[in-house]
Amino acid sequence: MTTLDRGHRTLISALLVVLAVWDFALWVVAFFYPDLWMGQVHGQTMDDPMGLLPRTGAMWLAFAIFQFVAFLQWRRAPFWLCLVAGMRLSELLADWTYLAFAEVLTTTGRISLALTPVANIAISGFFLWAYFRLRDEGVHV
Repeated sequence: MTTLDRGHRTLISALLVVLAVWDFALWVVAFFYPDLWMGQVHGQTMDDPMGLLPRTGAMWLAFAIFQFVAFLQWRRAPFWLCLVAGMRLSELLADWTYLAFAEVLTTTGRISLALTPVANIAISGFFLWAYFRLRDEGVHV
């Protein structure tokens, strides 16, 4: 039995690139176009006196970097799949807490904050499944 077929390997690499690009784009918006974020998510102009949006943007940049490194390294060092899975799972409570406590959200904001954790669970589950499959079949992890 082979470790992972070509389709799974391609999907892993594609997901890592898409996630890195997505989180990089979120960082760009948070840092350079905060009014766009506020308008899309809250339907309001920028009002962030404590700087929480740039702080969150910095976390998205870290996600993008880790996911890009994982894209480059996971075939030689599959543990990167676990790192990315854990990172993605760390957002679960943050997004649902944001959804619960934000006083004003657009429909887009509500849908995004409700569905993103579900997507992160699925993506993380896939990465963990792939990692454990590689480990169980004797691939150096």
